[in-house]
Amino acid sequence: MLPRLRALGYREVMSMKKRFIGRGAKIRGHEFHYSEIYSPPGAKTVDTAYLIEGSAKTKRREGYCYKYCLGSYLHLHFGSNANFALGFVTACRGIEW
Repeated sequence: MLPRLRALGYREVMSMKKRFIGRGAKIRGHEFHYSEIYSPPGAKTVDTAYLIEGSAKTKRREGYCYKYCLGSYLHLHFGSNANFALGFVTACRGIEW
């Protein structure tokens, strides 16, 4: 947790995985948080699902994946890309619990 706001604003992300609807798909969302993920040197890295483009055209990896779980600071707006939502639901249906 940080003493100040870490990120606030609208973002556009580009999928880097086939897991949802394939590489290169774009979807928009909103980010608002006071924390950040800290990984000490030598820590195991977690796979990421998409690349976020911020307001200053900066890009960073996000959408942390572990097995069948996706964690993110970004609140995805599926209305900005209905195919992304369909791909996400289809991927969830294909999971064998």
